[in-house]
Amino acid sequence: MKNPLFELRRRQMKQYHRSHPWDLKNGMSIYHMYGEEYAKPLTWWDDVGFIRNKYKVVVWWIHPRMDYRDKVENIAYEVCPYPDEGINFCDGWFSKKNANYIKVGKSRKKVVSYTSPGSRPSVKEWLDQHQAAEEKILTEGDVVSKPSFKVETLSWCRGVSICAPIEVHGHDDLKALTDLVKRILNGETTIDAEFPGYNYTKENWNAEKIIPDISTRIHSVSC
Repeated sequence: MKNPLFELRRRQMKQYHRSHPWDLKNGMSIYHMYGEEYAKPLTWWDDVGFIRNKYKVVVWWIHPRMDYRDKVENIAYEVCPYPDEGINFCDGWFSKKNANYIKVGKSRKKVVSYTSPGSRPSVKEWLDQHQAAEEKILTEGDVVSKPSFKVETLSWCRGVSICAPIEVHGHDDLKALTDLVKRILNGETTIDAEFPGYNYTKENWNAEKIIPDISTRIHSVSC
């Protein structure tokens, strides 16, 4: 018996593909720039698309080092959570005080005093604490990342989330990635069969000598 929701999604995917065609290169929809100016020895994530059975397939790939890093960050937020009382983003005197009012007439009021909300960590203090927690977990913790493969059917495409220990530096690597995804979707292989017993742990992280940097994850706040 056919699944009505799946059949609906499949019709939607095909309709979307007909009305939103891709400009394919070597059979792929490529989203990012490659070349010597973008080259890095280690790669973390990438996206690519291809056409299968007259609908779009979008592949969201991450390396296990990315999955490992994300897991560590989540644990660090548990160890060093964002303070309940918030953070002092500004150094201005008024930003650290709560105004106290009294009524003046029926509809007016005026400030008569200010109350300090108490000491709160500065942005730098909390970031230093959080980054210290991350670095300790990264290099000493027991976090493990394994290859994984997940498929979801959306209204506009079939989405594939894959975590695999490969490097994606350019179009040839993207082609190898899409070929792997196609073989798994066709039932010719599995993610476990391709990377049997693979684990990414602190030993891998330390061997790659990655310098953790959370500064790019923090939005700057201007006062």
